[in-house]
Amino acid sequence: MRTLDLLIIVLYMLILIGVGVYSLRRARTHKDFIVAGRHLGPFLFTGALMATTIGGSYTMGGTSFGYFMGIGGIWWVLGSGIAIGSLMLIGRRISRLRVYTMTEIAQHRYGTITRATIALIMIAVLLLTLAVQVLAAGTIMSALFDIPSSWGIIIATAVIIIYCTIGGMWSITLTDIVQVFWMILGVMFILLPVLIWKTGGWSDLWSSLPAGYRDVGAWGWSANIIPWIVVIVAGSWTAGDFYQRLFTGRDARTVNIGLGSSAVFAGVWAVTVCLVGAAVFVLLPNLANPDDAFAQGVALLPQGVSGIVFAAALAAVMSTAAGLLIAIGGTLCHDFLGLFVKALGESGRPSTATAVTRTAMVISAVVAVAVGLGVGSIVTIYSTAAIIGSVTFFAPIILGMVWETRGSSVAAMSSIVVGAVVAVIVMAMHGAGALDAIYYALPASVLTWVAVALVQKPLDPNARARWARAFVEPDQRGRTPEPATPDASGSNPGPGTQAADAVGDR
Repeated sequence: MRTLDLLIIVLYMLILIGVGVYSLRRARTHKDFIVAGRHLGPFLFTGALMATTIGGSYTMGGTSFGYFMGIGGIWWVLGSGIAIGSLMLIGRRISRLRVYTMTEIAQHRYGTITRATIALIMIAVLLLTLAVQVLAAGTIMSALFDIPSSWGIIIATAVIIIYCTIGGMWSITLTDIVQVFWMILGVMFILLPVLIWKTGGWSDLWSSLPAGYRDVGAWGWSANIIPWIVVIVAGSWTAGDFYQRLFTGRDARTVNIGLGSSAVFAGVWAVTVCLVGAAVFVLLPNLANPDDAFAQGVALLPQGVSGIVFAAALAAVMSTAAGLLIAIGGTLCHDFLGLFVKALGESGRPSTATAVTRTAMVISAVVAVAVGLGVGSIVTIYSTAAIIGSVTFFAPIILGMVWETRGSSVAAMSSIVVGAVVAVIVMAMHGAGALDAIYYALPASVLTWVAVALVQKPLDPNARARWARAFVEPDQRGRTPEPATPDASGSNPGPGTQAADAVGDR
């Protein structure tokens, strides 16, 4: 065990817990706990979004891609940058939504049954994605401290639970600022330069790579690159954890600044981790498992320095895992239990909803640990979750937002069922995570929604009015006023509820 590295990791985790405790005084209301009160300006919003964009699946997985295919593996992470940048097309519209979670959009647009269905699928997809993050954390901890990865998963998850449940989204936001700084320092400015130096310099690294490792299309344009970009774009446009982050921005300008900056950051990170993987391949060409490339590369660094870089990798994992955890807790509390338990609805006490959200976050983390202990490839699990999320959510959420006069709950439910069934069939034939599933499942889901919408009559005035209430015009400073979440009937809470929240915010 490397004592100095251990001390650095312990100190880093204590810093995160300390920031979480500090943030408790900001989380005075349930709105503060779930979406940081919608108060984040460009600096905090952008830093938090950058941190959550690059998680363990992109850091560890991107390095793994760089190890077994060189520069062609850049698309694993670059696809995320393209997806995040494309969200600027609807960033202003998203900033006007007065909801707490993405699934609440379905309540306004389609009603309770569709909302509950999407919530259940969303929870499953987010749990799979969270399992990937804790698996990556276990790999890092195992390599650093020579302990079983199961113990690494448990330790890292325990720290995440502590600081997330203390202050909610405020804890996550403030710790993300610490983590994005640590990620940039550790990976970009320490790990990559040192590994390139160890290979003999940039020219020696490049010349030492096989010819195929210098091909940007090595992953295969039609077989993998294009379908992956489609998967990740469709998935990002309907990612529950990402939407909840977007709801924290105080206005449309803040949201678009954060999206643009995060897209650029994802592109830089894609190049960085891909080159890290390629450098590890030159130095350690016979690794049994490419998923170990990042950890083995960091192990080449001197003691103390490696601790800083391992902390940076943990930062990438924890920032994304924290966002997933609060999204799962919020979705379970608001979008599923809240439909059936009056105490969690709009007429219930906000303190009750916060307590249930905290409990849901703890339970979700335990489930994710159990899943993480039983899964194998980071890439396969993440791909599977991304495909299922893309083909089930894209049609009802995005088409429902842009085609406001047609598309009832029947269209939404039909598209969800068709997309999921086709995706499962294709992956059963070609293997879990098979990216060509998107070629069949996403068009099938979209065409089903459109066909049913055209067969049915246009939405009646009441349905359109319910949907219009999901949006609010910005105030004179361009900021979104208080959100007013509908109850199970689709109606808005009375003015007394908003007034109570306003008092709490002061």
